[in-house]
Amino acid sequence: DREWNNLMMLKGKEVFALDDGKEHVWEEDFDGTRLVFEWNNGEAEFELQFVNPLGSCYKTEHSREANSQCIKDEKLTGYSCEEYLIDKSLNGDWQVNVRYLGNKSLTPTYLKTTIYYDYGKMSQKKQVKVFKLGVKGASQQLFRLHSSGKLAAK
Repeated sequence: DREWNNLMMLKGKEVFALDDGKEHVWEEDFDGTRLVFEWNNGEAEFELQFVNPLGSCYKTEHSREANSQCIKDEKLTGYSCEEYLIDKSLNGDWQVNVRYLGNKSLTPTYLKTTIYYDYGKMSQKKQVKVFKLGVKGASQQLFRLHSSGKLAAK
């Protein structure tokens, strides 16, 4: 639904030439930055860490131990991605890190991040970053961003 809404908001007139496309859009209640993470290896295991401006950390683990059903579903559907939303309610710099937990193959794992600033608005911009995850157990900072939607660093 989120992808459809975004397409209709940005390109609705082009998709539905006879009307403005607004009747095809569901109400979008999100205002902020959307982060989409995709990875090339279905066996990849990692932990994403989101550190908010107050220093609190939210962690989500993508591993067979933490969520084996999710990994099984990804393999069946062929999709390996997750989205996270950072709204503007907590002003300041956010830091996004990853801790690589390895994979069951010799293929390197690449993590692609698409950052959508002002998501769903006509002013929407995106930035794509690709990271190689190579050392099992290693943590690395991926990037920092400001909750107003501006990239703060790296």
